[in-house]
This record gives sequence, structure tokens and C-alpha cells, in this order.
Amino acid sequence: MADIKVFKLNDCDWWAASDLEAAKAAYIEQTGEEDFDDAYELSDHQMEFLKFRRDDDNHTEVSFKEELERRLRDGETFPCFFASTEY
Repeated sequence: MADIKVFKLNDCDWWAASDLEAAKAAYIEQTGEEDFDDAYELSDHQMEFLKFRRDDDNHTEVSFKEELERRLRDGETFPCFFASTEY
């Protein structure tokens, strides 16, 4: 399996994919939009610093790194939507 990374695609959306082009293509396929504001791969520091709030009973907060590791363990299919400030 290719190395999966997280990419910030615009002001509010992050996607997980093997590379930036795969993340962009999946985003376009799902949304029909090409809304990319200086898209980039998150650094190791950002993966540790940014927090993901899980939609569980306790609204558990974990780092982006921990959430990506969980999704990899669970066998999620990539590329995929990862997080948004809009939800």
C-alpha cells in the first residue's frame, strides 16, 4: 500500500491520499469543484498539532496523526475525505 498522507486542499477541507494529485482528483469527483487555495501536504508537526474531533459519544479529540493511523488500521479506502472545519 502506498504511503498515505493528509493534504489541506482549501480553507476548510483536508483529504487523505497517496499524493496531492490523487487528493485533488477525488475532491473534484466528489464535489464537482476545483476549490484549491494553495493546497499542500501537512508536515509531521501539523499532523501532531492539529486536532480531530471524532463523532463518538464523548466527542473524543485526537491528533490528525492518530486519526490517520486509526483509519489505516481499519482498512479505509483512499483517497478519501479526512476532515473539515465546516462539520
